[in-house]
Amino acid sequence: MWSQLGRGNTDFPKKLLLIGNGKVPESTEKNNIDKDLGEIVTNTEDLISRKKYQWMWERAVLTVKNTSVDAINDKIMAKLPGDNINYLAIDTVVDQEDAVHYPQEFLNSLNPYGLPPHELKK
Repeated sequence: MWSQLGRGNTDFPKKLLLIGNGKVPESTEKNNIDKDLGEIVTNTEDLISRKKYQWMWERAVLTVKNTSVDAINDKIMAKLPGDNINYLAIDTVVDQEDAVHYPQEFLNSLNPYGLPPHELKK
């Protein structure tokens, strides 16, 4: 967002600092966001209907939870032409005695920060 919206806009970093320091007054409006900081879409269909995939590649989807982003990405991937290819991680324990404590289903469900998910979709 910074590289796209921040060019030539010296107020952008100042606004981010105000937000980060909690100095932006709270608003009672539902979607009160400064247009310099980004754009809000209210549902996935609004995002998908743009049909400008290059436009979407240059942006980030920000939500409260990563599971929401995953759901949006799945809907967008389903609309793209071509076949989807799924790559699965190999999750096994080194010591087979630990397999009782860490079943494969549990390992596959983990989504730790900084690591890719168990299933990558292309």
